[in-house]
Amino acid sequence: ISCDGQMIALQNQQCDGLRITASASKGNFIEQIELIYSDDTSGKLQVGFTDWWEQEPLFGEEIIWTGDCGKVEEGCFTDMGTVNIYRNTFWLDCRKN
Repeated sequence: ISCDGQMIALQNQQCDGLRITASASKGNFIEQIELIYSDDTSGKLQVGFTDWWEQEPLFGEEIIWTGDCGKVEEGCFTDMGTVNIYRNTFWLDCRKN
């Protein structure tokens, strides 16, 4: 799943953080999220997620799931190692809605 242009509306919510569960594939992921507040001001939040093949998080995430990865081709299973899903918390300006 890729989030390109996705909007998440938090109507009249005052939040101090944003928690995202994710993994990157085919390399690590670093991108900016645009935050738009109810007073029409905006800000940027840089987020990064480690590739699921990496054994250690690189962007302050925590590993919340680890599992075995493999593939089946022509009836034969090939073990491809261990992969991870990460969770990261990004702190927001709690004075904003």
